[in-house]
Amino acid sequence: MSSEMIPSLSVLILVSVAMAHDYNANLTLHFSEREYVLLQAWKTGSFLGMFGSTLIVFLICIVHEALEGLRYFLAREHMLGSPETETVSQSSVKPLSDLKCWELPRKIRNSFTGYRVTQALLYGVQTLIGYLLILIVVSFNVWLILAVVLGKAAGTCSRDD
Repeated sequence: MSSEMIPSLSVLILVSVAMAHDYNANLTLHFSEREYVLLQAWKTGSFLGMFGSTLIVFLICIVHEALEGLRYFLAREHMLGSPETETVSQSSVKPLSDLKCWELPRKIRNSFTGYRVTQALLYGVQTLIGYLLILIVVSFNVWLILAVVLGKAAGTCSRDD
């Protein structure tokens, strides 16, 4: 389990409690073929519908892991492609209060590089997909849970770290 998914376990518990309290949902594992997956528009009513949904969830998990792999790849390429990191001496580091008013916008502008913006956007999409996968698991449908577990495993195996 990646470090980004650890805080998500608390979300899983909170959503489960909210579902039980608000909707009187059955919080037991079940093998039902009739299930709402994330939206009322995405519902299954047959074996083929559940099979298609599990396949879609499986592919979403692979995309989730691929985004994490892409972020690691970009970070590695950024580190290899950048000039050697300069050692910063203690005398060159200035407290924020010592900066001149015209230096601060330059420092802020330098922190919004294309690499950082790309990493932030990829992380945001990856986090969104991760939370959607948690909501799928909270359906307590065993077929969907297996699709998430197997999809995450397949996505992890396919990465080159």
